[in-house]
Amino acid sequence: MKNSHTKKRFINPRVDFVFKIIFEKNTDLLISLINSIVSEADQVTEIEIKNPYNNKSRDRSKLSIVDIKAKSQDGTWFHIEVQVSDSLAYKKRALYYWSSVFLNQLEQKDPYFKLEKTISIHILNFIGLPEEKDYHNVFKVLNVKSHNEFADILEIHYIELKKIPEEMRYIKTALDRWAALLSRAENYTPQTLPPELKKDPLVEKAMRVFETTQLDDYEWENYQGLLKELHDEDARLIKATQNGFEEGEQKGREEGLQKGREEGALNATKKMVKNMSKKGVSIKEISNITDLSESDVIAILETNDPA
Repeated sequence: MKNSHTKKRFINPRVDFVFKIIFEKNTDLLISLINSIVSEADQVTEIEIKNPYNNKSRDRSKLSIVDIKAKSQDGTWFHIEVQVSDSLAYKKRALYYWSSVFLNQLEQKDPYFKLEKTISIHILNFIGLPEEKDYHNVFKVLNVKSHNEFADILEIHYIELKKIPEEMRYIKTALDRWAALLSRAENYTPQTLPPELKKDPLVEKAMRVFETTQLDDYEWENYQGLLKELHDEDARLIKATQNGFEEGEQKGREEGLQKGREEGALNATKKMVKNMSKKGVSIKEISNITDLSESDVIAILETNDPA
């Protein structure tokens, strides 16, 4: 007989299977989240979950099926995944997941025209695109010369939660509000949720759901393990940032020493040039002795630096 954790425990929505449980049970939240991400043309009014979570399964491998597959009222397919930590070849993995949802639309001998647009959304708890400054990036298949779209059937979204601005004054759009909530929900309660996030009633509802969702003992055990992975990833990023600062400081010290040595050598040369000039040495002779050009010697002599 399984037990439920009835004590009030905050459930972190960035843990993938918890995200799946919450947003599959609350499709109004899922629709709101999707609509904040996709274009106006792809807005959703109704959605059908195609791989619902089964909490009766005791098979640990089943809990690894933590992405959401859903179909909208116009036939568009959605694949939504939360990824806690970076993994090898994640971009290839993202393409693989998109292609699997796309290909699995067809039964044997079905014609290709039955294939519907497929949108894959990846909500990442790490920096997956360091070359991009924006936290939301959209990828399609385009002509590299004209930038015309090849076919409006492939779309991949990256939402990088680590790039969300900390200051609430930068939170303006519906996606800003959802991303801010997902990135730091553990810092809030329904009572302390910032006004900027409360502007959206469904974001406010999501915060209440995060606080009241309950897991059975088996789910709680898995949640704790995945939460550790989430904390480990945060610690890894903090350590990497710290190491970056330390390396930067060391590099700065080394560059400072090198610059000091260069400036010292330059000042010594200037002093030598001016001393030789005072002793009557010609510009041409100074140039030969110091390996400076005559124009450089003249420039030094014309400066007001003390000799």
